[in-house]
Amino acid sequence: MAKRQLYNLGEIARRFGGDLIGDAATRISQVASLESATAFDISFVSHPRFLSELAKTKAGAVIVGAHDRDATALPRIICANPYAYFARVSALLNPPAAVEAGVHKTAVVERGAKIADSASIGAGAYIGKKANIGPGASIGAGTFIGIMPASSLPSISRTSRKAASIVRTALLSSWSQLPQNCSIEGTWRVLRISRWIPVQDRPRAATDPFL
Repeated sequence: MAKRQLYNLGEIARRFGGDLIGDAATRISQVASLESATAFDISFVSHPRFLSELAKTKAGAVIVGAHDRDATALPRIICANPYAYFARVSALLNPPAAVEAGVHKTAVVERGAKIADSASIGAGAYIGKKANIGPGASIGAGTFIGIMPASSLPSISRTSRKAASIVRTALLSSWSQLPQNCSIEGTWRVLRISRWIPVQDRPRAATDPFL
């Protein structure tokens, strides 16, 4: 991850909108649940059933809907969709790591694969033929994209090998094309795709688990 930066509540409200109630100078370094939040964390309430946790939270600030604007004395941002707002703040406080362009010496790139000059391919990654890796994409160590020839598979059981092939084929076929600024990390059983889109363009969390 890139170095984390402190923001005050006023800066967050100016960036993403919403009505700010309370001390605009409240410093925020991370997002957290109501239960685990501490003084430098911001949390949110999206449903009335969480109001009891709101009353006990140690968060420095919270994000709430208009109907809960008076449910706490904590510094707070009032908005139409607390969950989406929280996701934007999460992306702000947890920026993606800078991509170091290039292909690791232990990575395998099949003939016919296209890799942008600014993309990063991690150690032990496999890029199948006809895969197209876009500018700014970051492929994590050990990730498989496309269908790897059976002769190149590690010595694992037939069952695991078949499952791994299904995962790779279902999520990223040999014709896969990654968008710009996409980060992929994975193992045999788990593969995660993260597309880092400017937060103002996407009211959701930046990371989408596929499996």
